Amino acid sequence: MEFILETKALSKVYPNGTMANKQVNFGVAPGEILGLVGENGAGKSTLMKVLYGEESPSSGQMYFEGKPITFASSQDAIKAGIGMVHQHFMLVPSLSLAENLVLGQETHKGRSHIFDLDKAVALTEELAEKYNFTIFARARVVDVSVSMRQKLEILKALYRGAKILILDEPTAVLTPQETDELFIELEALRKHGHTIIFISHKLNEIFKLCDRVSVMRDGRMIGTHKVSEVDRQTISNEMVGREVILTVDKGKAAPGEKILAARDLSFVDDFGIPAVDHLSFSLRKGEILGVVGVDGNGQSELVRILTGSIRTLSGSVVVQGKDVTNRKPGEIRKAGLAHIAEDRMTVGTAQPASIEDNLMADRYFKPEFTGKAGFLKSEAMSRTAA
Repeated sequence: MEFILETKALSKVYPNGTMANKQVNFGVAPGEILGLVGENGAGKSTLMKVLYGEESPSSGQMYFEGKPITFASSQDAIKAGIGMVHQHFMLVPSLSLAENLVLGQETHKGRSHIFDLDKAVALTEELAEKYNFTIFARARVVDVSVSMRQKLEILKALYRGAKILILDEPTAVLTPQETDELFIELEALRKHGHTIIFISHKLNEIFKLCDRVSVMRDGRMIGTHKVSEVDRQTISNEMVGREVILTVDKGKAAPGEKILAARDLSFVDDFGIPAVDHLSFSLRKGEILGVVGVDGNGQSELVRILTGSIRTLSGSVVVQGKDVTNRKPGEIRKAGLAHIAEDRMTVGTAQPASIEDNLMADRYFKPEFTGKAGFLKSEAMSRTAA
């Protein structure tokens, strides 16, 4: 099989010694939709950053259209014909969709340096019509749906000449209906000759959309399969390196007393839009409570209210009988409510610090770790962390 984009024995080692990619052989054929799967930390994002010029490989070689290639920056990748739609969109919320589309390649009136909005709108609408995207070119990004923002990101890449599109978890922010619409649009892009790398954790989407699927684990490329010739069990096993049980034998719940009560919680975002709107719920001992919804519909703000990183505008939070409304995170942890952050890289951990320092960050002040003079007991901390 001939590839439009390929890596051979590609490795990426960070200065701290972490080997994110290990001798990766990867290729995507012209006009195909290739799925890329793997657990968090498998090396998918690093590999895509290398392909998009955001990271430089430590060793190995990349090939584009059969020729060796190196990218000093993402600008080089864009010029070569590679576009990427990140999970967190790279848009200016206060600008219109048309302005975002041409940002960095602005349209001007005649020979002047005056920005021509009408021309930018015309370009946006023309491109959207070509690919059958619904776009409100004059609307501000902050005023349109997440789905339309994603369409704009795709159009931005196409406007800059992308032959290959890398989509990083594109359906994480979409409703099921919007996901179906995205798949129709991606099929249309394929018919126009574009190649797509589709990163996802959702195997049902991979089997519905993709021609082939590549599996990564621990920084290595484990295998690549035709979707028509492999099953979900095989892919799941390759992702984690062991036999996976795809069905859960769930026992009957026996809830106890109420241990968390949230009442009438409210929060308004920076644009004056209610992110949490007078929300109430409770949790009992022994329960698992699921909170579902498309990304960007208040789940993150709710967790931040519960854990003390933002303040609720109304209502209360009670943990095991103690009112912790708008208390500091440390006080809330002492009351018994812990938090595993969704963004582990920026919120969940302190990246420059060691694993030991991260583990001790919320307990170093305890008597067993701090001496009378205020000096930390490093040996005690190391034993506890180990």
